[in-house]
Amino acid sequence: VSVVYTGPASVVRTKVEPDIDRGLVVVRTSVRNNGAQQAQVTLRQQVRDWQGDQWLSQAQPLTVTLPAGATETVVQEVPLADFRLWSPEQPHLYVAQTTLEQEGQPTDDRATRFGMRKVEWRAGEEKGFYLNNQLYYLRGTNIALHRFFEDADRGALPWDEAWVRQLLGGYMKDFHWNSFRFHVGRA
Repeated sequence: VSVVYTGPASVVRTKVEPDIDRGLVVVRTSVRNNGAQQAQVTLRQQVRDWQGDQWLSQAQPLTVTLPAGATETVVQEVPLADFRLWSPEQPHLYVAQTTLEQEGQPTDDRATRFGMRKVEWRAGEEKGFYLNNQLYYLRGTNIALHRFFEDADRGALPWDEAWVRQLLGGYMKDFHWNSFRFHVGRA
């Protein structure tokens, strides 16, 4: 449970859509005016490496007028030169920092982690799964972890961090897998 304090205008949600072909990210931000009066807000987008503190790029600030009680989705493009592609072998991540300002003061913000990647299924002669415009073979397994919970001999293993790390990371490398999926319940 979280308690989030914002001003009268707030960020409802942020969706980041990487576009590796054009070298940018499209950020769709839903903003809401919770006040009883019309509000003019400014939306700012910045991108940085997930574990870095240097801003790599930013979009032009965009000012929007919101009627009282209204929610609007604002679309902004943030160019990202010299980006690193995300893949299971090199899972490089970025953060899009969304800041909403009203009368020059921050009223809400949101950090959204994402990877620069493109995923598609193709049909026809080039059919298959493509990652970052390259044919990519998925090799892995299914994990029915909830069936394991029924085993009385499991003890505390599902809550042991070292055991979970070995299950989700070590075995994948040992068997040269690049994917797995959970079924029969949530991970």
